[in-house]
Amino acid sequence: MDASYQILILARRIPGMGGTHMLNKINLAYPHENEDIQLPTRIKAIKDLRVSPCGRLTLLASLGKKLSVLSNGSNELVINHDLPVQLILFSLNSGV
Repeated sequence: MDASYQILILARRIPGMGGTHMLNKINLAYPHENEDIQLPTRIKAIKDLRVSPCGRLTLLASLGKKLSVLSNGSNELVINHDLPVQLILFSLNSGV
């Protein structure tokens, strides 16, 4: 959930589609406006996710040992990195 409690992002697996991993983005102000985001096959099950304080980015850690950053505006991965990663922080003061 983002800091303003407007967007909820859930990770799930679709069993009927060959085990495809997806994100479901729900706008809490308009719950009927859900978006399904299909993740690339190289990203396995999502272990953890965090929405940045501004709500524009989502950090994803997967069991496939990938760390990814998703743009919530375009629903596209903007960064995809193999683990281990030293440190990534979202700062409340930076706007990111």
